[in-house]
Amino acid sequence: MALPSHLRSIAKLVSRHEIGHLIVARVLGFKTGDITITVIGPIDGYKGGSEITLSQPLSSVDEVLKYSKNRVQTLFAGALAESLDKSGKVNLEYANKCLNGDAKNDFAKARELLQIIRNIKYPNDIIEVEMNKHLNMISDDLWEKAILRVESDCELIEGLSDRLASEVHAVNTEVRLTAKAIDETPKIIERFGLDTTGADTNGANLSHSL
Repeated sequence: MALPSHLRSIAKLVSRHEIGHLIVARVLGFKTGDITITVIGPIDGYKGGSEITLSQPLSSVDEVLKYSKNRVQTLFAGALAESLDKSGKVNLEYANKCLNGDAKNDFAKARELLQIIRNIKYPNDIIEVEMNKHLNMISDDLWEKAILRVESDCELIEGLSDRLASEVHAVNTEVRLTAKAIDETPKIIERFGLDTTGADTNGANLSHSL
């Protein structure tokens, strides 16, 4: 039995979301692994995960700042990639709604990291208004950077998400795109070279589910 069209659309959205995390993570130097998605019928449930290794040596404040900024962009990338339209542009209304809805776990993690960045960059903030001003300024800057990264790799994100979504043939069945399969994809080789960045067995899993 063919997957209903509305569930096929959901498979494509969650695929794009997870591929967005993975591609931006790789661009920013994180090791990555498998991607999994599951469409949960009969209505519109889903869950997905992209393996990203978070362990990195950080021996200075500058390295902590860089790591935190890269991680925030990676977290933002899922909602942004999910919102891509046919022209490869981010739909900001959709992305914001997603980040405050289905991707709220991503946003919660990002907000904690944004606080760390603000604490380091503006250690003398004592007034709440100033704290929020600087927090929003940092968030907006990283949001814009994440948009540029997602849009610049929109074709790669779209191609891999089409491939992953096409493997979904039934509800409640996990579909996996392995790190090896990703690394062997010609467009991935063209974009990142032959050096693989597959996650180790301790890779962290970004999971989103309804």
